[in-house]
Amino acid sequence: MEPSPFSSVSIGSYVTYLAEHKKLILKNFVVTLVLTTIVVFLLPKQYKSSFSFLPPIQSSGYSALLDNMKIGEFGGGNQPSSAQVIYMLNSRTLRVKLVEKFDLIKRYRLTRSRNKTEDALKKLDKRIKIEDEITGGFATEDIVGVSVAVVDDSPDTAYLMAKCLNEELEKLFVEVYSRKAEVDKDFYEKRIGETEKRLKEAQNALELFQSTNKVFSPDAQFGYMVKLHSDLELQIEQKKIELNLIKQNLDGSSSTVTRLVTEIGSLERELERIRTLSKKEIIPSLSTAPQLFYRYLNLQRDLELQEKSYLVLFQQYKQAELQSKKDLPILLIIDHPVRPEYKFRPKRILVILSIMLVETTFFLLLLAFFKYKAENLDRNEHYRAFIDALRK
Repeated sequence: MEPSPFSSVSIGSYVTYLAEHKKLILKNFVVTLVLTTIVVFLLPKQYKSSFSFLPPIQSSGYSALLDNMKIGEFGGGNQPSSAQVIYMLNSRTLRVKLVEKFDLIKRYRLTRSRNKTEDALKKLDKRIKIEDEITGGFATEDIVGVSVAVVDDSPDTAYLMAKCLNEELEKLFVEVYSRKAEVDKDFYEKRIGETEKRLKEAQNALELFQSTNKVFSPDAQFGYMVKLHSDLELQIEQKKIELNLIKQNLDGSSSTVTRLVTEIGSLERELERIRTLSKKEIIPSLSTAPQLFYRYLNLQRDLELQEKSYLVLFQQYKQAELQSKKDLPILLIIDHPVRPEYKFRPKRILVILSIMLVETTFFLLLLAFFKYKAENLDRNEHYRAFIDALRK
């Protein structure tokens, strides 16, 4: 295995070697610093203008209820999500408008390119930065804010492009939102018609049931029947107890016994009558009361459900109708674009220091390699001549 070029170079000898070539190192440092400074200061300045906005406010109340029901999958729903707004920012539609409005094909010197628009879009993509601030953990991330920055060689152009992007985003958002509201309005209008039909059917079914079975207020009617039934049973039981007591003390021919027997029979017939009331009676019979009660509850519950559905859909319809006519910006802009006063890049000092560090490190390693060559080559006249020339 061939030894490393630096394995035979000790630290002490290497430091001594560097001291011997200090003038060479100083020359290299000065020349590199001057050239780097000139090149860095020739680099064009770039400026950044940005704006930020909050994501659309999510729905609440009835809207949230309908969203949870996933009505939006079939045309309902509310505002576009934050991810959809970011998707709009990355859309080709917005960026082509920037390319055309600011003549970026000419500005980016792409007039001779075969794919002028595509190349301009690629360069523009590198100058537009979109950052979204996310909170939450795994599977529960929420976008709380979005920042958009535009970078250009001119501060005025950077500002105007950011402003144009902001305005075009709002226009596109309003257009998509209004179009979606129109679709929602048509959807709710159709659903309202269907719900009105079901509501009318539920009303007719309840009215028919009430007129047929004379059930208008189940709680009052059935409560009255239960109380009447229990009162009659209590009276019959009291009469029977009284009759048994009299029979123990009197003979069976007593007029009191006859009266009690007659009263008990009359009460029992009345009790049997209320148990088997016909449908023509306004008070339903106890034998059919449970069945009628549950049927009434089902019909009443269906009617209330249709009424609530109608109210929810009607509210959403009115909201969609209002939103379809609204043309005001509905993105909440927090920071509007401003003309930048200071350059964004390059960071000249940082660039110079980075280049100097890399170049100096490389030069010192190169000297170590030369020292290795000087110590290990038998014939190194050309090398020594090269080093002597550098020293001068």
